[in-house]
Order: sequence, then C-alpha cells, then structure tokens
Amino acid sequence: MLQDFHRAKNFGLAGVIIVLVAMFANYFFAFTQLPLLLSYILTIVTFVGWACIAYSLYLFSKFYQEEAIFKYALYFIALILVGGILMTLMGAAALASLAGGASISSVAGTVLLALIILIVILIAAYYFMYKSLSILAEKSGEKLFRISGILMLVGAATIIIVIGAFALLAGMIVLAIAFTSIKPPTETVQPPTPEHGAGEEPRKQQPESM
Repeated sequence: MLQDFHRAKNFGLAGVIIVLVAMFANYFFAFTQLPLLLSYILTIVTFVGWACIAYSLYLFSKFYQEEAIFKYALYFIALILVGGILMTLMGAAALASLAGGASISSVAGTVLLALIILIVILIAAYYFMYKSLSILAEKSGEKLFRISGILMLVGAATIIIVIGAFALLAGMIVLAIAFTSIKPPTETVQPPTPEHGAGEEPRKQQPESM
C-alpha cells in the first residue's frame, strides 16, 4: 500500500513538472511568432503531463478507496482533450479560410465563437479538477491540494486576461508543493492485549487441601 502511495506521489510531481515546463515555454514564446509545429509539440507535452497527474490521482483514489478522486480527474482529461482538438481544428480552419481568400473580418467572427466555446470547456474542465483535488485534500489532510484547485479554476475563468495565466501558473506551483508535502497516513499501533483483565493481578493457584 505504501508503495502505491509513493508511486502516486512521484507520478503527480513528475506530471506537474512536465506541465510547468510546457507552460513556461508557452509564456516565453507568447510575444513571438510561435511555429505551428512547436505549438503542437507543447500541446502534446502538456497533455502527457496531465496524463501523469491523472494516473497519480487514480492511484490515490485506490489508496484512499475514494473513486470520485479519479472520476473527476477523468472528466478533466476528457474535456481538455476535446478543447485541444477544438483548438487545432479552429486554427486549421482559420488558416484554410485565409488561404482561400476569405476576409479577416469574416474569419474573426468564427474564431471568436470558437474561443468562447473553448473557454467554457476550459472552465468546466478545471471545475472537475478542483473537485478531484478537494476530495484528495479532505482524504489526505493536505489542504494545499484544494488551494491549488481554486487557483486553477480562477485562472481558467479569467484566462482571457493576464491574471488568468498567472493564476494557472500559481495553481500548478502549489500543486507541486502539495505533492511534495503529502504524507502517508500514520498507522495506530494497538497495544498488546494482556492475558488477564486490565488492572487485575493473576490469581495465585491455591494448593489443594488434603
């Protein structure tokens, strides 16, 4: 059991580090023209990191015997995958329209609608991650998991402004600290049961009378 606990902890921390590397790379290239291939690579790297975190939450759900921890994480992964596919299709459609001679104004309306749908999906996804981390915080006693979930949910809701990106980054950093700080439950050692009742002295055997 403790081996599964430490495996869950290590997978979670590794996943957070992978996601953070991809996030820092995206922020670094935010004010430059990011090559399309590099953008796809960073998206795949981010998804791999979240997959590691989801596997960690799966192990924790088995360890604490609470299926909801992994169930909500699975909802998160499904929605993130849908969002990633939508973003890819949106970019490809916009490029194809511009290449076909469509005006920028006509493409902008479609892109705006897709962005609104993407933000709604993102908020729903991080809500489920918040639920998963809140249950893990309750079961493990490590409150930083819940704080991390709140920060990421706030970041998803405010992603269209600068504060959203920083809130997501802060949430991931707090999640890394939570995975580092989580401790396995201490087992209570029961004292050995005495052969005689508590506070009773063993009776002396009386010699048989002749």
